[in-house]
Amino acid sequence: MSSQSRLIQQKQSEQAYKRLMTSLSHDVKTPLASLVGYLEAVESKMVTGAEKEEYIRVAMEKAHHLKDFVTALFEWVKLDAGEQYFSF
Repeated sequence: MSSQSRLIQQKQSEQAYKRLMTSLSHDVKTPLASLVGYLEAVESKMVTGAEKEEYIRVAMEKAHHLKDFVTALFEWVKLDAGEQYFSF
């Protein structure tokens, strides 16, 4: 492989990495911002009673979704790094 080909491949890899990081950042920041919004509304007593309970339920749902996403991401990283093995 020529040095020019390696340079092109490296640039493509860097661009793919940047796109991945941008996507991952969005996939984490969006549900996190929503989660914080629901919890701030509860904490500041903007919602009460049944609405408060609904906000807490939604916040828990979003927290679990975010946890599952991060867990899956770490599993993918382990697989990609060759640290995760499957036995059948």
